[in-house]
Formats: sequence, C-alpha cells, structure tokens
Amino acid sequence: MSRKRKPTITQTIMNQVKENLKDIKYDKTKKQYERHAKKFVDYCRANFNSKTYEECQEHVQDYVDYLIQQYTPSSVHTFAVAVLQGFKVPLTASISLLL
Repeated sequence: MSRKRKPTITQTIMNQVKENLKDIKYDKTKKQYERHAKKFVDYCRANFNSKTYEECQEHVQDYVDYLIQQYTPSSVHTFAVAVLQGFKVPLTASISLLL
C-alpha cells in the first residue's frame, strides 16, 4: 500500500502561482513565468525561510533589489514581471518596484 506524499512547501507555493498564471494564453510565456517565479520562491526560502505564498509576497521588493544588483535592466524586467504576475502584485505597486 503506497501513501501519497505531502507536497513540499515550494510545491504548495508554486501551485498558487500556477493558479494565478492560468489565464496567460501562450504556453512559452507561462512556462517562463513559472520558471522565474520558482527562482523567486527559492530565493525567499533561502534568504528568509519563507514557508507560505503570503510570506514570499512580502519579499518581492527585496528580490527586485537583488535582481537590479545582478542583472541588466531588461533582464530585471523579464524576471520581475514573472514574479509580479505570479504573486499578483498590483501594477501600480510594480511600477515603483522597478524604479
């Protein structure tokens, strides 16, 4: 008799992200957003020991600041948009995040 494994914290968070991204039409875009959102979740887990979707949401600005230090502006935009979409950060807030 096999037991069903409990999803990991990362899987649980990513399930919510995938739900938020379900309305994106293009599979390539959706997969790219999921990949970048997963990197954000990994960042939150490693740097803040985040265990929930809501705890990760609190660190979007920290992640954008980290991206700005590591990548070119166009790359920061690509990565940040995925996180903003996946974590449902309002557009008005997202504009100030990228400045």
